[in-house]
Amino acid sequence: MEKHYTKLVFAALSAATLMACNNPSTTGNTSEVDSDSVVIVTMDTDLTLEVDDTPQEIIEEKDFSVAVPQGWTVRSAENVIEVNKPYPENNSRFFIFTQSLAFDAPLEKYIESHDFTADKKLGECTIGDIKWVAYDKTDRGYPVVYLTSIPSTNGTLCVRAFGSQVEGLGNPDVEKILKGIKLK
Repeated sequence: MEKHYTKLVFAALSAATLMACNNPSTTGNTSEVDSDSVVIVTMDTDLTLEVDDTPQEIIEEKDFSVAVPQGWTVRSAENVIEVNKPYPENNSRFFIFTQSLAFDAPLEKYIESHDFTADKKLGECTIGDIKWVAYDKTDRGYPVVYLTSIPSTNGTLCVRAFGSQVEGLGNPDVEKILKGIKLK
């Protein structure tokens, strides 16, 4: 349903743009131009797509759980959950890959013992109810690693992320996973 709705919105926007480009008298930010010019049309309407944020399933582990978004794949083992967003046209390849792992060491000791240096720190953020500290670990294959404390065990939860445009903080697909994590 969501895919069809997105196609419908895209088709409507394309048709409106083509009509505006072929008709210089259209109201808005257009002017009469020759056929080799490009007409830029701005829209005052803010289009938002309805997205079903209901997870397809929630995977429980000893120290945490992860809500898996609709259409994403999941694999889990003892205190490790991998959640992957497949490419729409090829679901055997992943657009986003996240791996959540629980460790027994407190956050400070984990950071110290795993070479998370200050120059690689990307920043801190709060997503949902959890405060995360993020590091660039591209040298280990993960452009962003999010860390947080697991209060019940005094351990550390590590979420490794890589994929298309996963650099720095603020990737909406990675944040979708982080929002769906609950600590026990």
